Amino acid sequence: MIQRLREWGPIPLRVFLVVLVVPGSQKLLNYGSQVDFFAELGIPVPGLLVPLVGVIELTAATLIVFGIAGRLGAALMGPVMLVAMATAEVNAFNAAVLVSSLGILVLGTGRYSVTTERELLDSIQGRKESSGGTATSGTDR
Repeated sequence: MIQRLREWGPIPLRVFLVVLVVPGSQKLLNYGSQVDFFAELGIPVPGLLVPLVGVIELTAATLIVFGIAGRLGAALMGPVMLVAMATAEVNAFNAAVLVSSLGILVLGTGRYSVTTERELLDSIQGRKESSGGTATSGTDR
């Protein structure tokens, strides 16, 4: 039962986190209005933080959705959502993204992941991969 949860449980979380593309892209596409919004919330240096948060959200969503170091993506999203909830408001969207990110952080990205953090680091460091380097259904994703 736990094995099945680790394999399949993250998939709906990954699909849900695709919705991060919309607010993440809005921070980049509607820069001026987002800067004004961050300033209204009292967030310091909004001109710098708007694109930074947008890039973090888009990067995290991409990592999670494709299962490329998904735990890293989830770890990036947690603080962003906590700050959003502390400065703007606690709403269903922010809470759901936070809970989904925590789920990915704990469970990994499950089946149909491209790579794990360990495999990614090994490939960067030039270590030989034991899994053959292809997308697998491993549970440590």
